[in-house]
Amino acid sequence: MSKIHSIGIIGGGQLGSMMCQAAKKLRIKTVVISNDKYGTAQNYCDEFIYTDYNDEDNLKKFVDLVDMVTYEFENIPYDVLNKIEKHKIVLPNPKINQIVQNRKLEKEFIKELRKKKILKKIKIFYREY
Repeated sequence: MSKIHSIGIIGGGQLGSMMCQAAKKLRIKTVVISNDKYGTAQNYCDEFIYTDYNDEDNLKKFVDLVDMVTYEFENIPYDVLNKIEKHKIVLPNPKINQIVQNRKLEKEFIKELRKKKILKKIKIFYREY
């Protein structure tokens, strides 16, 4: 894998701010895209894009400025993450975000892990409801 020179962060809140500060110590450029005009991450990133997450032009601009993308909270629309993933690496994987946005999918995912005994191996405890 080639060296990462820039990271795109979706969401401009406290976690985005902390990611920007950590990246700066590693000399990695940060570009934050946020639908919050006053997001605190704009004070720590190298570039801040204020926009609606569905704005195609600003999403393209954002993607073109970074080597990879991450996000600071789970309420980013899955479709937006999926579009971005067609052009850049997105971590965590957008499919994970899709699961955590839907309680039914989340429960089915956990049940599948239990069937495969993965939960036991990685010491995650799950209580049936």
